[in-house]
Order: sequence, then C-alpha cells, then structure tokens
Amino acid sequence: MNEWLQGLQVSVLGLLITFLALGLFVLVMVLLKRLFPAEIRPDEPAGNPQTHIQKPGEAELAAVAAAAAALYRKSKMDPNLGRLLEQPKGAWWSTRGKSTSLPRSGGRRT
Repeated sequence: MNEWLQGLQVSVLGLLITFLALGLFVLVMVLLKRLFPAEIRPDEPAGNPQTHIQKPGEAELAAVAAAAAALYRKSKMDPNLGRLLEQPKGAWWSTRGKSTSLPRSGGRRT
C-alpha cells in the first residue's frame, strides 16, 4: 500500500474517532442535564448574577484612590524606569562555552 494513502487513512480514522468521542461526551452531558435539572433556590436571585453587584462604599473608594496615588508617586520617583530592560543580557544567560546542541547521529555518540 502507498505510504501517503496509508498516512491519510490513519489521519482520517484518528479524526473520526476523536470527534465521535467528543460527540459521545456531549450526548452524556445532555442526558445528565435532563436527568438532573438545576434547581433554583428561593434565597438566590434568578437571572444574571452581575445585576446584583453592590456598589463600593466610601472606604473602598478611598483605598483605591490611595493605592493609585502610591503607584503614581512610585512611578515618578525613578524617571529611568525600564532602562535595565534596554541593556543586553548578562553573563548569567550565556552558555559559558558549553555546547547546547544535541548530537546529530540520532542521539548516539560514536
């Protein structure tokens, strides 16, 4: 049999098995949802939970403002922030003369 044709058949078979397994998982999830429906508790609000978010109070807003002011002040203390990022890599990053390439003879040294 041609190698290309065999490779194509194995690929198609693998994709088919994968998608059949995924379809089986979806089917199991649908069946479990129908067997065990979600119950709505009366003490929990129905609908979108984001509609019931409490607005922050004055204490929370003051804490956020203080943190923002501290971060702003810290960023203004060092006007050369980021200068270290422009420097080249140090000696710690170098390979120190060691070869990092793998042998080319199939993993065996002769």
